[in-house]
Amino acid sequence: MSEFSSSPKRPEQQPIGELQQFAQTAVSGSGGVELWQGRDRPAFSPQALECINSIQQLTCDLAMHLAGMEEISRLQHQLERQKLDMQQTIESLYDRIASLEDRLDGSLAS
Repeated sequence: MSEFSSSPKRPEQQPIGELQQFAQTAVSGSGGVELWQGRDRPAFSPQALECINSIQQLTCDLAMHLAGMEEISRLQHQLERQKLDMQQTIESLYDRIASLEDRLDGSLAS
């Protein structure tokens, strides 16, 4: 039997560590490969489990970075909208000031 071949399920009463539990979930979901061969012999070496842990950590980091990028992008769009709203408000105020000045000039001329 090769190192990555399927084998009978490991009895549930034997505890497995957090990393091995993650590896079992990750691997069994992606191709039906089980973490344990036979009763006590792990199908993956400690180095392979460390690699899986590193991949998990990098995936989590990447997800956090992507979420951060999405938030930054959302905030940039919000800032641009608010900037446009402020420019429109300023233009509206200038128009109102000009209108009031015209009315004032008209009433002073009379």
